[in-house]
Amino acid sequence: MRKRPVYLAIFAFVGSIVLYLFVFQDYTPPPQPTEQMQFKKKIILQWTPIFGEYKTEALNACPLKDKCEFFIDKSVIKHADAVIFHDIIGELPKKAFEKQKFVIYTMESALNVMGSWSKLPDNYIDWVMSHVSSSDIHSPYGGYWVNPKIAKENGFPPISLPSDEKTILSTKKIKGALWVVSNCKTLSKRELIFAELGKYFRIDIAGGCAKNKTMKNYCSREGNCIEKKSSYYFLIIAENTICRDYITEKYWWTYELPIIPIVMKREIYEMKIPPKSFIAVNDFKNSKEMSKYLNYLMNNHTAYMEYFQWRKNGWAVAPWNTKNYRIGVCDLCEKLLQNDDRKKEPYLNVSEWFLEANSCEHDEFANEWIKNSKIKG
Repeated sequence: MRKRPVYLAIFAFVGSIVLYLFVFQDYTPPPQPTEQMQFKKKIILQWTPIFGEYKTEALNACPLKDKCEFFIDKSVIKHADAVIFHDIIGELPKKAFEKQKFVIYTMESALNVMGSWSKLPDNYIDWVMSHVSSSDIHSPYGGYWVNPKIAKENGFPPISLPSDEKTILSTKKIKGALWVVSNCKTLSKRELIFAELGKYFRIDIAGGCAKNKTMKNYCSREGNCIEKKSSYYFLIIAENTICRDYITEKYWWTYELPIIPIVMKREIYEMKIPPKSFIAVNDFKNSKEMSKYLNYLMNNHTAYMEYFQWRKNGWAVAPWNTKNYRIGVCDLCEKLLQNDDRKKEPYLNVSEWFLEANSCEHDEFANEWIKNSKIKG
C-alpha cells in the first residue's frame, strides 16, 4: 500500500510528457526581437570619408529618403544593404551577408584613381558609382541636360539666362581667352596645346600656373572672379585628363556665364550639353586655324552670339532627384529598392574595368595637334 503514491507520481510524470509532445510537437516559438528588425529601411553606410568628410545628410533632398537611411557609424555594417568606399584607406571590411553591396565611389577619371583602386582585392566591389554613364550608379557632375521637347514633357523649367547681344557684349572688356588653372603639368599635356595656341591668340593664365603674383591672385575670390571671367570672350575649361564622360565642375560653374567655353575634344561633350554652346580644340587642325576662328568670332558679333542661341530654345537641367534622372546616393537608394534578384557577379578587377570604361587618352592628341601646328604652309 505504501508504494501506490510512488506509482501515481510516475504515471503523472509520464502522462505530462506524452501530453506535452502531443500538444506542442508542431509548436514554433514566436520570433524574438533582434537588432536587425529595427531596420525597415534600406541601409546605406559611408565607410570612408568623401572628399575628407562624413556627411549624414546625403539623402536629405532625395524623395526616397523615407525608404533609405544613411549612416556613418561603422557598427551598422552588420545590417547595411550598401557600403560606400571613396578613399581606399585603412583595413577593408568583410561582407556581413551575401546580398550586401560594396560600392566604390569616385568623381575622378580612371587615370587619377588607378593607384588607390589597385589596392582593392579581386571580386570585392559589387557596384561602381561614378560620372561614367555605364556605371551601376550614375553620379555625374551637375546632372543631366534635357532638350526642349523632353523638358516640356516633364515640366522641367527651362534655364533663364541672358541671351541678347546687348547684355552679353556689354561684359566684354578683353579680347582673348582666360584660363584659370592650378594643375600645370597634366597627362593630357593640355598645357602644351594652349602654349602653342597662345603664340597666335591672347590667352591670360590665372591661378596657380600664372607667371606673376597679380595673375596668381586674379581669381582668388569666386564672387569677384565671375565678373573677371565674363570680361573675356572665351574661357578655357579643358580637363586635366581626356576621358569619356569626364565633364567636371569646370563646365558646370561656367555655362551660366556670358562667355564661350573652350574644351579639348568635341565628342566628350556633344551628346551631353546643348549644341553650339562650346568650342573644342579638335574642331581645328592646328593652332593657326583655331586662332583665326576665335579672332573672327570676336570681330563678328552675329557669329559670336550664335553660341548663346541655345539659351532661348528651352533647354533645362533635370532636377537631380527626379525619377529617371536621379544621381549619386539617391540613385543608389533607388537601385537598392528595386530588389533585383538577378545575380550580378562582383567586379573581378574593378580598376581594369574602370580604366576601360573611361577610355582615357594620354598625350596622343596634344602631340598630334602640336605637330600639325608646326607644319609650315
